[in-house]
Amino acid sequence: MTGNRLVKTSNPMTPNRHCSVGIARVVFVASLILPGVGLTGCGSPKTTATVAGAISLNGAPLDNGAISFYPIGGGDAAATHSAGATIGNDGRYQAELAPGRFRIEITSSRVVGQRKVYEDIADSPLEDILEEVVPAQYNIASELVRDIELGTKTLDFSLVSPKKSPR
Repeated sequence: MTGNRLVKTSNPMTPNRHCSVGIARVVFVASLILPGVGLTGCGSPKTTATVAGAISLNGAPLDNGAISFYPIGGGDAAATHSAGATIGNDGRYQAELAPGRFRIEITSSRVVGQRKVYEDIADSPLEDILEEVVPAQYNIASELVRDIELGTKTLDFSLVSPKKSPR
C-alpha cells in the first residue's frame, strides 16, 4: 500500500538537479577567482626588501633585543610603514620592509636585579629590573640612518659604548 506516501529512490545514473546547479556555481566562481591567482603568485614583482645582519656592542654580539626601522623623508623611495625584528642570542636579525630612508633604533637590556610586584604583600611575586645596555645614540636618540632598496641587503652594526670616565 503506497497510497499518498512518497517513496524516494536514488539512481546514480540519474543526475540530481540540485547537484548540477551547485557544480555550475562552483565552476562559475572558480572562473572568476582563478585568473586573479596568477596575477598575485610567483610572477609578481617583489615590493619589499629583506634586510639581515649582525649587531655587536663593543665587539661582542648582542644576545637579545630588537631593531626597529622608522621611515623618514628623503631618499629615492618614501617608505610609509615602520618595521622591526628581534635580535637573536647570536646578535643576528632579519627584517622585511618597504624601500625608503629609515632611522634605526637598536635596543637590548640585561637584568640588574629584582623587585616585588606588590610592595605591600609579603609573598609578592618578583619581577626583573632591566637596564638598557645599548647607548642612547643607537636607540632613543638614534643617529643611525640608512637608505634601503629593493632586494636583499646585509646591514651589520658594530656599536660602541662611550668610555666611562673614572671618578
